[in-house]
Amino acid sequence: MTTPDADGSRLTLLTRINALLAAAKKERGNRKQEWFRWGAAIGALTAIIIWWSIGLSLWVGLASFIAVTFTTAFIAGLIGYSNEPDSHKQASALAQSWTHEQLGGQFIRKANGTAQAQEALAVNFLPSFDRVNCADLFIHETHWSIGLHLEERRTETTTDSRGRTRTRTYWASVFQGRVYCLAAPVDFDSTIFVMPRGVGSRMDKQSYSNPQFRKRWNVYSDDGVTAHYVIGPLVSERLVRLKDEDNRLKRIAFYEDKLYLAVGDHYRPSYEAEDHKFTPESLEALKDPFLLGVEIWHKIWPGRDLAKAVKELRERVG
Repeated sequence: MTTPDADGSRLTLLTRINALLAAAKKERGNRKQEWFRWGAAIGALTAIIIWWSIGLSLWVGLASFIAVTFTTAFIAGLIGYSNEPDSHKQASALAQSWTHEQLGGQFIRKANGTAQAQEALAVNFLPSFDRVNCADLFIHETHWSIGLHLEERRTETTTDSRGRTRTRTYWASVFQGRVYCLAAPVDFDSTIFVMPRGVGSRMDKQSYSNPQFRKRWNVYSDDGVTAHYVIGPLVSERLVRLKDEDNRLKRIAFYEDKLYLAVGDHYRPSYEAEDHKFTPESLEALKDPFLLGVEIWHKIWPGRDLAKAVKELRERVG
């Protein structure tokens, strides 16, 4: 429950942030106009030089003058508007600091090479990739999450109407989102992957009777008995419902005593405000990217269902 003091400090913070955002909006508008005027002047001068040097006719020269002037002014205005004002950076920093303070834990902006990044990739439940970038690592006592952008190097060959073949190499994004790692209530003593339908694995594919589950998910494991206890009838129904309600959940891995969730969103949480203004609700929502994995966990395994299932398994195979 939020205390009156907490409410007061949050309202004070909102006032400061929104004042900075209002100043940033005004500064951007003024800068856009200034750059637009300079662009128009440069474009007009350029058009006159071209008109005079080439010797265009009156109407062609006039059309060129208008086109060059307005195009240059428009591009310059966009450049001026896109430059982030210092007041906007300060507002984002305040919102980010508040989020970190509310959540506790540790934040690392540039997360390449961290132990958590290596751990997330070592589980091998993500798509194959050739290049990775990691950002916005959040470390809590019971869980952590990290933003991952995985890319695969691909080659494409095309043939035009004249029979000429062209080959190009490009980087294709195969995953962009967050991986959440949560401490499980038990050690699974096995590896279980829950993948989207059509995605394979080197482990054995498990068979499930629920047709709706089979349409959405594949389960792979090195221990079929444990897999069916962990992903039982109730859990499979929850996974179907979750997939239909929110398609951001991409993959799940049970590995040793941890649960990993790959969510295709929140690669780099945004501290932007809608319409250049924060509300109490939108300020609170800044915490969502870091808590989403925990929320998904409780939707799939509310309470201690998972610990109970594995305990029953241990007693049965004893």
